[in-house]
Amino acid sequence: PLVRAAMPLTTNPEIPADLPSDPAAPAAVSLPPDPLADPVDDDVPDSAEYSALIAAARAADLSDVERREILRAGEVDAKGRPCLVVVGAKFDNSEFDKEKLLQLFCLLLDDVAHEPYSVVYFHGGVGWWTAPPLLWLVRSVGRLPRRMRKNVACVAVVHPTNWVRAAMVVLWPWLSAKVEEKLVIADRLDELWLDGVVNKTEFTMPPEAVEFEAEQVCFIVAGRSGATSRGAVQGKNLTLGCSAR
Repeated sequence: PLVRAAMPLTTNPEIPADLPSDPAAPAAVSLPPDPLADPVDDDVPDSAEYSALIAAARAADLSDVERREILRAGEVDAKGRPCLVVVGAKFDNSEFDKEKLLQLFCLLLDDVAHEPYSVVYFHGGVGWWTAPPLLWLVRSVGRLPRRMRKNVACVAVVHPTNWVRAAMVVLWPWLSAKVEEKLVIADRLDELWLDGVVNKTEFTMPPEAVEFEAEQVCFIVAGRSGATSRGAVQGKNLTLGCSAR
């Protein structure tokens, strides 16, 4: 943290500048380091539960979860840090093992979580019937090692709903004390680069997020103009200049 030099109590030239300090004056207080700048102590071992979780992940066949592309690694944020992309629209409570999803999440982050990293979660298109259960989210976050929770530099939530806000309230006690400074809420895709989360030309937007935003724009435009033709609106450039796979 920035420490400013103390201003002199007087500028009177008749008072010597080398007067002894007042012995009754309180001693200087040493401020604690900034938690955001304080690196995680890698000597602190992971819990036995997490060690078992990551061992199971390395031994498991996670191909069925990988094919769904709910999680995508390989992206970087605007500062060049590793970035994990989470596409909520591809989550389905009934069709796969959620434990495998957590294993894949840990497997993708285990090697990079020793240094700062970012997570971008796209919530557009998630219905209450497909959203992950809050109890499962709480238990999953509690199983993550301290370094993984501490070293997350930015968590961006795109197209949030009331369900997302409720989930953040429930998960708050398990997150870092500085999570509020790391959290970015983006109602539109372009806010990701306007807020300095990612670079517009270097980050690949999930097609589901682009399509969801296009549908929202169609709905708003149709409501304002009374238009009933969706195709006319979709013909416009609604991708906000981002690429989609």
